[in-house]
Amino acid sequence: MTSSSSPLRTAGAALGILAGALGLLAVVVGALGAHAGLSTASSAWIETGLKYHLPHLAVAWAAVIAAPAAPPKARRDLLLAAALWSFGILAFAGGLYVQALSDLRPGIIVPAGAFGLIGGWIFAALAAVRLSRGAAA
Repeated sequence: MTSSSSPLRTAGAALGILAGALGLLAVVVGALGAHAGLSTASSAWIETGLKYHLPHLAVAWAAVIAAPAAPPKARRDLLLAAALWSFGILAFAGGLYVQALSDLRPGIIVPAGAFGLIGGWIFAALAAVRLSRGAAA
């Protein structure tokens, strides 16, 4: 298997595409929140979702961009962090958006997303430790 078709490279490309889609989602939800005439409670759900969505999207995007230059184990950790942050955005922020824009209550999805966001930070820290140890890590 060549490095150009490695599973990590493919995962990085898929996560990059997902990050782009999540960026689009943030803009659409933000526009809905600003212009749809939602209740105060619904607007607060959207605002809270965006407070977590946007910064985690930025670090997920940065991890995807940095991963190809990292040693293999750090690359894997960066991509796992990006995947967990992406899941967290979809489940946590997405659950809040669903709650704001419909009568549905996402239940366990929102806390599961929060754990995804937390897990992403754990893998980012692990990648940082590996990177601080150099190429052998």
